[in-house]
Amino acid sequence: MSLAPDQDRNLLAAEYALGVLDGADRARAEMLIASDAAFAALVAEWQETLSPLIDDIDAVEPPAGLLPRIEASLPPLRTESAVIHRFERRINRWKAYSAAVSAVAASLLIVLGTGLFQRDTAVQPPPNQPALVANVAAQDRSAAFIVSYDPDDGTLLVSPAVATPAPGHDHQLWLIPASGTPRSLGLIASTSPHRIRVPVPVKAGFRPDATIAISVEPVGGSPTGQPTGPVVASGKLVRV
Repeated sequence: MSLAPDQDRNLLAAEYALGVLDGADRARAEMLIASDAAFAALVAEWQETLSPLIDDIDAVEPPAGLLPRIEASLPPLRTESAVIHRFERRINRWKAYSAAVSAVAASLLIVLGTGLFQRDTAVQPPPNQPALVANVAAQDRSAAFIVSYDPDDGTLLVSPAVATPAPGHDHQLWLIPASGTPRSLGLIASTSPHRIRVPVPVKAGFRPDATIAISVEPVGGSPTGQPTGPVVASGKLVRV
């Protein structure tokens, strides 16, 4: 015999209140409680009605051997010692990996550091070398310069005292090493102290026995790479 809709809803509410529903029926009841206020009220009414009956039921102690039987039926748990052992093995693997990475990194730093050291020492002069200074002056005092060379940074500081080339001409600075072949250091383009970067191939010629000279050249400098005009001033380099 089928139930009327109202009877079906009432039975569903009662069974939900008793807690005997499961699966699709329980899901249906919970959906109705959430969406149907009348059904939710019906469930609450059944819970209120059945509550005294539940209170009258005496508590029953479970059999003494029930818990051991339940535990025996469960799959065995991993022991604490097994978990610790597995964890220790994982830590040891990470330690070995970290040690290997550290060793590779240290080796790489040694190789790179050695290469950089060799590269730097091949290009740069040793630090804290004494400076070289020349008092470059003409006998008639028509031109006078103080020229100082810093070996650590490879620059010349040119400090003109008297520097007035003839119109249409420039003063050009030269290094004349012991070999006697002049090497251009560039034009003196300012009447105030200024620095000139020394070309790398010329640096080796800066020694106490070398001479600094100034020639008068066409505007823009010597067209031949050697002095073409008169040398108006010169002076020996000395250590300071």
